[in-house]
Amino acid sequence: MSIFDTFTTALGGSATTAGKFASEAIEMIQGGASGGLQGLLERFRQHGLGDEVASWISTGRNLPITTDDIQRVLGPTQLAELAKRTGVDAQVASTELASILPQIVDRLTPTGQVPAGELVDQAFALLKNKIGMV
Repeated sequence: MSIFDTFTTALGGSATTAGKFASEAIEMIQGGASGGLQGLLERFRQHGLGDEVASWISTGRNLPITTDDIQRVLGPTQLAELAKRTGVDAQVASTELASILPQIVDRLTPTGQVPAGELVDQAFALLKNKIGMV
């Protein structure tokens, strides 16, 4: 199953909604509000989710996270912004982000390492291309 198919399934089968949510989630990760990919992963580690983050980066199975984990790490302001930008309520945004974030990180780290500098920009560009954002 492609990452776009995963997003579509997670968001109830609507390709338009899935595309919008995926696009906004990736923009949130890439953007400065989360500190970029490294910053976001560090926030998860600081909240006791280091094993989960390591599993997403590794080439093995991705450990899941919960809606509560997303709410704890991102906080109400960032979730409200994501919800507003995607046209869903904050609870739906946190549920869907908990479902897709491990897969997004997994796709951004195919070699088992977090890309840095220009490589992270290239990884984001490839992911956006895969889900039809560019």
